[in-house]
Amino acid sequence: MNKYNILYNYINYSLEIIILSIIFISIALYFKNKYLICISGTFLIFILFFFRNFPVYKYSKNDNININGIISPSSSKIIMIKEKKTHNFIKTYLSPLDEHILVSPINGKILNIESNPTKNDAERMRITLQDDNGNIMHFDQIVSIFGRWGWMTKVLIDKRVIISSKIGDTLKQGERYGIIRFGSNMEYFLPKEYQIKARIGEKCELGESVIAMLKN
Repeated sequence: MNKYNILYNYINYSLEIIILSIIFISIALYFKNKYLICISGTFLIFILFFFRNFPVYKYSKNDNININGIISPSSSKIIMIKEKKTHNFIKTYLSPLDEHILVSPINGKILNIESNPTKNDAERMRITLQDDNGNIMHFDQIVSIFGRWGWMTKVLIDKRVIISSKIGDTLKQGERYGIIRFGSNMEYFLPKEYQIKARIGEKCELGESVIAMLKN
């Protein structure tokens, strides 16, 4: 485990919360309040686990994945699949125990990154990718509207979806491009040239599970 990767994640994504947790623990210790010590200590442990040393993927962990496949960009469970006339749609759920980093599902180029919220979103970032065959697909990182007015969002976490790559970047399949610091869903809008292989209820592994394959 690379100690510098651990430090990078904590400093960039959770430093404010860790500092606040330590302040709460210090207050609890000063007043010798065992209940406050337990609560603040548990919260700190959860934050340290949630932002643990996520692997910084360069390529997919699975060497057998065909480059014509779309791999799962997140660690999440598939909760909805719809095949529409113009595209295929997949919606997934990320639990608090899932790794919340994001990796490129294909070898491709970032065409666009935009905030594209709906009325049900507190936050939504869309990344548009183009594969080597010219097919265009969208991947939305979503924070639901629940908790929009929470203290964590307003005071500590101004932006919960972070895209670390930029428009024009070329990504390798499995390469890291961002993180959902606190969020719950992703939505994939895939071109009809790809056939969906995933199933509702399937738990997809980050950078490993194949969710769709190029036809023919």
